[in-house]
Amino acid sequence: MFSIANCLTASNLFFGCLGIVSLFRGDYQYTVVFSICAALADLLDGWIARLLNQQSELGQELDSLADVVSFGVLPSCIAYQIMNGIDLGFGLPYIAFLLAVMAAFRLARFNLKASSKPSPYFQGVPVPMMGIFFTGFLSVYFQETTIPYFEFIVLASVLLFSFLMISHFPIVKLMINKNWMQDHWLLLLLCFLGACLYPFIGFLCLNVIVLLWILYSFFQNKNRNHEISSKN
Repeated sequence: MFSIANCLTASNLFFGCLGIVSLFRGDYQYTVVFSICAALADLLDGWIARLLNQQSELGQELDSLADVVSFGVLPSCIAYQIMNGIDLGFGLPYIAFLLAVMAAFRLARFNLKASSKPSPYFQGVPVPMMGIFFTGFLSVYFQETTIPYFEFIVLASVLLFSFLMISHFPIVKLMINKNWMQDHWLLLLLCFLGACLYPFIGFLCLNVIVLLWILYSFFQNKNRNHEISSKN
């Protein structure tokens, strides 16, 4: 039960909880740090599980439960905190928790299909990617940068990513191997360039990286479909 891989997954959940606490305490810098730590733990647990042959149904279920908190509830709380500044009534800020609901549906669907043939693509935007995107919005709270109509941009992002998570839109999977890096060197370059924006826009560079990843996946899939249709 307490394998190295499962402990890494549990640390993902632990960091997610710390992120929520630090958010409502107003320690936004720590929220970003804990969110990134949760994402790293989520990235490493699967790799370690395969490397040490520690894959199990328990680990798969634990991973989804951890992701619901770290990349479902936490980004929902971030969006709620920001949207709470919109004085339009009708309980509008509570729409932020649509992210957590759709993340739960997305993860449940992923678990049902986990035993099928492995694919180089995710179906729909993965939950951790969505979580990292909303974490980047906290840069505005650091006063590192300002965005006009910021709350409405966050609201639109909630609706967009709620749809993208449960869609069948193909998203390139991140794989830690040489072949993947050779095939997707352009994606790595785009992510590097996005990260280079940090001195200018702070952690909003995370938003840029996620959007670049989604756009790259779109064109990658479009080219793949074109090749398949050409062969036929």
